[in-house]
Amino acid sequence: MISVKHPKISILGASDIGCTLAHMICEKNLGDVVLHDFRKDLSKGRALDILHTRPINRSKINILGTSDITDIKDSLVVVVTIEVSEREFAEFDEEDIEKQVYTSNVKLLKDVSKAIKKHCPHAFVVVTTNPVDCMAKVLQDYANIPSHKICGMAGVLHSARLRHNLAEKLR
Repeated sequence: MISVKHPKISILGASDIGCTLAHMICEKNLGDVVLHDFRKDLSKGRALDILHTRPINRSKINILGTSDITDIKDSLVVVVTIEVSEREFAEFDEEDIEKQVYTSNVKLLKDVSKAIKKHCPHAFVVVTTNPVDCMAKVLQDYANIPSHKICGMAGVLHSARLRHNLAEKLR
């Protein structure tokens, strides 16, 4: 019998977007999934929930919930969904919240870029962290990812909001 190795797809962030994507990948048998989150119990629990759907979906895909970033090693695709929640800055006014979230997301993606560069430098990277165009550029620059190996995926609302706030400050 011929053994076929599934491609490894890593998802960084086990919140709603990351888990929905992990479930869809498993359901469609697209590849083995590494669901990474710095909150170990969250990634393990959500991976287990998805794993339990395999008999229903007739999936042959494996999923690993982990907080160990080295588990992304040799991934063919990395999807970056992690971001700081606006709820963490509830005591700030709206403009300051956006600034704090942006600054925090840049820091997160700088850290993630080191891991991608070290463990899977040839992976195709998809970024959903907001504002997505800015965050994709941050990740591309820090991980030295060629432009044909990275893309952002989201709407334009966060980027438009950021541009508006910058324009207001520069008046």
